Amino acid sequence: MSDERETYGFTWPGKREAVLEAGRMTDKVLRPVLADSVDFSGTGNIYIEGDNLEALKIIQRSYMRKVKMIYIDPPYNTGNEFIYRDDFAQSERDSQAQLGFEDEQGRNYSSEVYRENKKSNPRFHSDWCSMMYPRLKIAQNLLRDDGVIFVSIDDNEQSRLRMMCDEIFGENNFVACISWKGRGGRQDSKYLAVIHEYILCYAKDIDDFQAGEREKEGDKYPKYDTERKQRYKTQLLRKWGSGSKREDRPNLYYPITAPDGSEVYPMITESQCGRWRWGQDTMQEAIEAGRVEFVKGKNGTWTAYEKIYEGDVTTKKYDTWIDDIPNGTETLKGLFGTAPFDYSKSPELIARLMHIANLAPDSIVLDFFAGSSTTAHAVMSLNAQDSGNRKFILIQLPEPCGEKSEARKAGYHTICDIGRERIVRSGKWLANSGKRIVNSAKDKEAQHDSKALPGTHSVAESNESRQINLFPREEAPERGTVLAIRPDETGSSVNPIEHSGRTSPQYDKGLPALPSDSERLKDGTGDTASSLRGDRLPDRAGNLGDMESASGSRENASHNDEDASDLLTTSHYTLTTNHYTLDTGFRTFRVDTTNFRDVFMLPGDLTQDMLADMAENFKPDRSDLDLLFMCIADLGLPLSLPYHAEIVGDFTVHVYGDNEIVACFGRNITEEAMRFVAEKKAGHSVFRDSCFTDACHRINMQQIFETYSGNLRMTVI
Repeated sequence: MSDERETYGFTWPGKREAVLEAGRMTDKVLRPVLADSVDFSGTGNIYIEGDNLEALKIIQRSYMRKVKMIYIDPPYNTGNEFIYRDDFAQSERDSQAQLGFEDEQGRNYSSEVYRENKKSNPRFHSDWCSMMYPRLKIAQNLLRDDGVIFVSIDDNEQSRLRMMCDEIFGENNFVACISWKGRGGRQDSKYLAVIHEYILCYAKDIDDFQAGEREKEGDKYPKYDTERKQRYKTQLLRKWGSGSKREDRPNLYYPITAPDGSEVYPMITESQCGRWRWGQDTMQEAIEAGRVEFVKGKNGTWTAYEKIYEGDVTTKKYDTWIDDIPNGTETLKGLFGTAPFDYSKSPELIARLMHIANLAPDSIVLDFFAGSSTTAHAVMSLNAQDSGNRKFILIQLPEPCGEKSEARKAGYHTICDIGRERIVRSGKWLANSGKRIVNSAKDKEAQHDSKALPGTHSVAESNESRQINLFPREEAPERGTVLAIRPDETGSSVNPIEHSGRTSPQYDKGLPALPSDSERLKDGTGDTASSLRGDRLPDRAGNLGDMESASGSRENASHNDEDASDLLTTSHYTLTTNHYTLDTGFRTFRVDTTNFRDVFMLPGDLTQDMLADMAENFKPDRSDLDLLFMCIADLGLPLSLPYHAEIVGDFTVHVYGDNEIVACFGRNITEEAMRFVAEKKAGHSVFRDSCFTDACHRINMQQIFETYSGNLRMTVI
């Protein structure tokens, strides 16, 4: 027998590499895709398309310790699913192949992103653990100190997931394992009909986490207060159950004064000291308000009770068994008319978890296995119910829909297409139908989307005739120029358009924007996809035309710049009550390779005629917005701050947030543009190297910048 020392631990082949991968940097970037966004400039919600491991690494600096709640529904590893294929030593060519590009022989590599993990695979469990570990590790970094994560899973990997989360989040931060009965009994199960799944819950720091509670129902109030003329019940003021001893909270052991002037302590027994449920200040306020009742026992000792009046909101803890929420199939049918996504969770389930997480009105919720965007639906619904301003960040790999699937028949090529469409439709529903979550099993009017969602214009449909206005909630800048956005297959470009509706000569390929006197866009409450139908808008040549005439196919509008329609209209619907506007928009980003050109080569491979081509350090297909959001991520700023652009002469100046970043990327920048940027006194003023013709020009511009900015520094990329 071996005499090696035995140790307790959880490991698997490939764990060391998975641990290292969680800490590796990435050179990937997020590229904004305005053609797939809604209310890009004003929304605070984020939708990211791409490998979630790369996406999590990119946003890690921006959202470190800022996320209140994470919910994920990862692959369950049933043996019939696909998991991410993490190759930690890929070239750029391989990365492009992962995104679905073809090689020289026409072979499509899209299957390399994820692969089927069959039970016959000798690394069946190991591959799943290696896929999950780095993602959960980064997720732990993103949580706030009072944050919490929920992970859906079933029996296939529940035990291994529990051990993995114990290691990453800490066994002492385990909150609960919730069982959810979301389906009927599976009679094809071998032994017993399996009717439930699990939701593991871990806190970032259990000492800082405060779980939400639900209102009690059906309570009885047997006592009557003659002075207040109100019924009430009583509850022991001494803490009971776990943590009820004096040594558990010494500061909560103190005397209070009984009606006869004697001192009352929180005693468990005559010899064992307990503690109160309240601190001294709260206790004194309650006594003065008459909300404490003293009852004298047979032995002459006093016991203190809290008085709870009928009508007071009383709460109780959520339990770990959920059997009153079905799966999300009926909800999807209510939104789409059919269910384009299998095994969708219900937004009511996610809303229940959000209540347990005790979200604040401005909390951030992250889901990096977004699927059909149930989490976004639930966040918007909760906001509609309590006028909150919670934001969601969704990440989803663009997995292709099956050729014969209902989703493909409906025109959705990837899961991301379904997810974005679901956000648009659920937002439309919430804006039109009230502050509730769709559940067509209870709501007959939602049985068909043509009835439940009259006039719906989806992201895909509105690509046929779409304009994205960069100032949907405020008037355009004083300089009198608004911007139109032109989508292409990889990103978007921004083009200035004069209020007159005619394009500036140097931007004759830009898409026209709505005239500035469009009141519906000024106040942000108009239905820009339907109420603007029939408005006469300028075409590329500046001629007035009818919006109805601008059309094109869904596929071309999304993926072909040359065939994209002249007019871009967002499907942005708002629920506005008492100056509250529900945010149903989202910014779409796509994970892509670095914006920088690949100029790494051996000295012997470099020739004189190649130097001129290397003067430009960015890839030619990258737009201003690509560079702007690269800087935003590098600086650790949120991706959700308001954005607009202003025109100074021939230059576009990008303004992000409250002047957190002001950037100009035009070539050969003028003194006027430089002075304009400098006077903003931004936290970060960013330019690209090609803004300057030579070293002399750069020195002159730098002097101008420092003069007008108050000696702030500018950043050149």
